Amino acid sequence: MKKFLAILIIILIVVVTAFGIDYMKKTGKKTEQTQEGVTVNHNLTKLPELTVYHNDTVTGNLVGYNSTMDYKTLRDNLTVVKSDERKINISGDFNSVKVKSLKYQIKPMNEDRLIDNGEIKGISEKKEIEAEIPVSSILENNIEYIMLITVDTEEIGEINYYTRVMVTKEDFVESQAAFAKQFSSYTMDTTKSKELAQYMEIDPDILNNNMGRITLANNFNLVAWANLIPDKQSEEVFNLKEVCVKDTGVSGTYEMKYQVMEEGNNEITDTYDIIETITVWTYNEKNYVLAYERRMNQVWNVDKNTVNNSFIDLGIQQDMDVCYKVSNDSDYVVYEVNGSLWTLQRSTRTLKNIYNIDSRYKDISKVVPARVDNDGNVNFVVCGYSTENAHVGMNGISVCRYDSAKNAINERVFLEYDKQVGLIEDGIREVCYTSDSVLYIKLENELCYVNLETKETGVITSGLDEYTYATNEQGNVISYVTNGADTIKLINLSNGEERQIDAGDKNKIRVCGYTGNNLVYGITPTKKVPEGKDFKFDISELIIVDSDLNEITSYKKKGIMITGIEITDTVIHLTRTKDGQKTDDDQLLDNTVKDAPAVKQSYYDDTKKYREVALSFATQMNANMETTVNNNAIKNITASVATLDANREKITMYYVYACGELKGMFEKDEKVEAERLAKEKNGLVINSNGEKIWTFEENYND
Repeated sequence: MKKFLAILIIILIVVVTAFGIDYMKKTGKKTEQTQEGVTVNHNLTKLPELTVYHNDTVTGNLVGYNSTMDYKTLRDNLTVVKSDERKINISGDFNSVKVKSLKYQIKPMNEDRLIDNGEIKGISEKKEIEAEIPVSSILENNIEYIMLITVDTEEIGEINYYTRVMVTKEDFVESQAAFAKQFSSYTMDTTKSKELAQYMEIDPDILNNNMGRITLANNFNLVAWANLIPDKQSEEVFNLKEVCVKDTGVSGTYEMKYQVMEEGNNEITDTYDIIETITVWTYNEKNYVLAYERRMNQVWNVDKNTVNNSFIDLGIQQDMDVCYKVSNDSDYVVYEVNGSLWTLQRSTRTLKNIYNIDSRYKDISKVVPARVDNDGNVNFVVCGYSTENAHVGMNGISVCRYDSAKNAINERVFLEYDKQVGLIEDGIREVCYTSDSVLYIKLENELCYVNLETKETGVITSGLDEYTYATNEQGNVISYVTNGADTIKLINLSNGEERQIDAGDKNKIRVCGYTGNNLVYGITPTKKVPEGKDFKFDISELIIVDSDLNEITSYKKKGIMITGIEITDTVIHLTRTKDGQKTDDDQLLDNTVKDAPAVKQSYYDDTKKYREVALSFATQMNANMETTVNNNAIKNITASVATLDANREKITMYYVYACGELKGMFEKDEKVEAERLAKEKNGLVINSNGEKIWTFEENYND
């Protein structure tokens, strides 16, 4: 993933607003004035909780949304209904909320057509319920439908709960759920862990040096927690995620979320958030493991193990990609780790914990830093599911600013958005820039803007993917291909300045990335670009230009085509062919970038915990100073609500899910790539309408 450093240029509101409006005119989009909503301060920390059962087995802990979600790509839970019973058992804990009614409706996944609906009677004034929802005989076997349960409350109106529904003849859920829980317990039990050996599918090419993500392709030692002795601290939150029924058997994917504690180094106890997913295959009444993944994220705290003079050790995390920003003077760094946002002033060794996601919702709510200035003030966004009192249960993007001097957070606006967090966070981690008055973010394949004063939103351009755009090191300039790969447009997000680079007559152009603030792009004669490869063609000439678009260097060799480019700091690694045949790789160095980053992502290898994520410093902090910590930021999360209407083009997309998690998004011409990733991850592909396109179970022997 690309890395972006924020900058400190403050621009006038009038200029930025005019820039946004001007863009909407140029791109042919309509600028829509959003209507501000009314914030309801209901002082609720939890919404009513609904649990779904299969007989006596919990198969879903449903999250309540005080928003209407785009359910077609929402795959949090699946409820299996036995065809000879046709009922769904639910229970509800209303958490002191006054409930007026509970209604339900069932629709096909791919069309807005009501199949079944009804209401559970007699729940008014109750604190808890147990009820049965009847399921119509119209629902066909082995087909996914969507069920919406709506709880109407006195305090905040209607709350929506979503689950997919599938009717099956097979009775497998209780057996598979028990098997999944047993398999999980065996990983922690040294006397039982040998039972896991029969399911291992060890890949000799995998580096077994990271506990953050473990699958059956890792070695046996890591699946059995290696040198750790986890002490389970909570009962798991259990969800059935996927089902695939075939003539030869049936599979179910089950998710368990819980916390463990483990004594780390120097007698300091560490806490970890765990998400386990197990895909169980049942054949002739015997259960087997098809796929397994354990994600492990350390709950980060400041102690003598985690803060060093030359680096910050962020512990075991499921991903090695840290989201962080550095101030212009390199004194401040803001970083996110496992749902917590921290700032460090290196000159004073002062750490501040700015924001924390509730541990129960870390998979559906994320915090992303946008920029930090020389005074330690931070702009950031919280995206996905909100647990804040002012708009608890709403889904969208909360735009916030942290005032370092006041140690206080103020929310600028809450943008209601109907996509799940996985479809929000990925783009925002790549492009997220704020001035005093405008937020720029990437949502799926679109560059969007939000005027924080008028609450006006719009789409600047669409079609952004790894082949069509890049941002510079500071994060304030975005370059993207336009006009069918005839032009690269560059936008300075801090002042609205536009420039462009033309491919020239009979050429096509591609954005390849940045070395620091220098743009790397490629040119190929149009006649060498295969039909349908408008943006994903091989390159005949590579060019590097500085921030003023002056050429620094270029790379072109007779008969050579560049088929792949990877940029690491100032080194550009080139994969090549010669006269159509694979040839040796090559490298191009941009030696004009002289200053090493003050802070960079790194790692720390520990004999007990294996590889841990880290941020390293180019210059050490003062070893004679004590590290101080401030954990008491004041929150003022009371901004009005506006609606963000992005993705107006509604293009066809393919989404890859595996092990209960969104693994990738692909455009309509990338179906093959989506299926390839699903096969690699033992997952499935759905389209924008929620229809299954490909599953690994149906192609298991391919």
